[in-house]
Amino acid sequence: MKKVVAIVGAGFSGSAVAIQLLGQLHSAASVILIDSAATSGGVAYRTSHQTHLLNVPAGNMSALPQDPDSFVEYCRRSLQDVEGGTFVPRALYARYLTYLLGDASERNTCGGTLTRLTARVVGMDLSGATGVLTLANGERIQVDHVVLATGHLVPNTPSQALQVLSHVHYVSDPWTGNLDKLAQRSRDVLLVGSGLTSLDVVRQLRACGHRGTIFMVSRRGLMPNAHRDALPLRQHHEEFLGSLLVSTPSVSEYLRLVRRYIGKGRVEGWDWRDVIAALRPITPQLWQRLNREEKLRFRRHLQVFWDVHRHRIAPCVSDELQHLRGLGIIKPVAGAIVKVLRDGDGVRVFIRLRGDRGEFQCHVARVINCTGPGTDVARAGDVLVEQLVSEGVLQDVLNGMGIRVDGMYRVASGLDQVSYIGPLLRAEYWEATAVPELRQHAFNVANIIFDRIG
Repeated sequence: MKKVVAIVGAGFSGSAVAIQLLGQLHSAASVILIDSAATSGGVAYRTSHQTHLLNVPAGNMSALPQDPDSFVEYCRRSLQDVEGGTFVPRALYARYLTYLLGDASERNTCGGTLTRLTARVVGMDLSGATGVLTLANGERIQVDHVVLATGHLVPNTPSQALQVLSHVHYVSDPWTGNLDKLAQRSRDVLLVGSGLTSLDVVRQLRACGHRGTIFMVSRRGLMPNAHRDALPLRQHHEEFLGSLLVSTPSVSEYLRLVRRYIGKGRVEGWDWRDVIAALRPITPQLWQRLNREEKLRFRRHLQVFWDVHRHRIAPCVSDELQHLRGLGIIKPVAGAIVKVLRDGDGVRVFIRLRGDRGEFQCHVARVINCTGPGTDVARAGDVLVEQLVSEGVLQDVLNGMGIRVDGMYRVASGLDQVSYIGPLLRAEYWEATAVPELRQHAFNVANIIFDRIG
């Protein structure tokens, strides 16, 4: 009897596993790709707004580690002058994943099949020889292997003060709120967070006609740095990387060595971005050398600085945002929300400025949570994930940073028939949210499944 592999989630991770199983390994299994949305790509790539560009150059966005030019070649079918360093609309990437899924299914020579199922998985029973998934409509599916690729969790409420607001004045998740409707008003808004999500929201609001002031509050008021227009020039960092891997495993020692090397590069005329890029292949090793206390220390003190240097934006997006900032249209504020009051047809927000520099107030029509995806499975906002947490199948690691998995991508229960792939791998690998890392994880997961069931 044909084996059944169910992949829960059709974002990048789930789609990439299916593509590897059927198109690269030619698995004979029946692969069922289940998602509540009918399209591939997950939240990250499901956007239809052309202002939402990939934050990674096209040349680094292939879904296939075996074919690094795959995405660039796909782009050239519909766009002219796409090079490896081009930043293209995110919506194009969703179409690319859909194309790869269809191509993988067609090229499979061993009887493997792909079934797309638009549904929500609300339960999983692993007590028998095979697993059973329960869908929201009551349907049950018997499976031999389950890949949990549930993607990003819903954003957490960033401040208790915001809990008093109704949906009229508070958007808890910008990707489910009607931002286009809000954009028609020339009213001021407050974005909580100043990272990648907030920058997407700014560009979407402006493109849809919003002309009010956009305040952005975050702990330090930092915004992501830009990529360079040119591709990296310096590629030889072996001695530096080797010194990191034998250094004292502490956040302070890593920071000292990285700063010193960046300083050396400044003198020699190369860019700090080269150093950050060079760190990526060994980041999981550096992370795994740290003990629990050092990992938590990194999260408390350095993660915000790492994020704005590591997770960069297209140069054209950076130029646009700096222009808006210069005009006073976007106003970053470093501080924390301490109080929110209804005030007329809007809300008045009180912000304690960082460094005890007093208080800042703004009157806005809407507060939009732009803190990004949640990582705490205890507050997942997903029925299936919450069930698996309550049963101990999924276990939180590092105070809400991710979940426990082993080197075979098995979750805490240790069951061979369940694999996890997605952003919650960051607790074990740190680098687990971008395509260059996730495509390799997808390759690994697919090979493990193929070795187990064919």
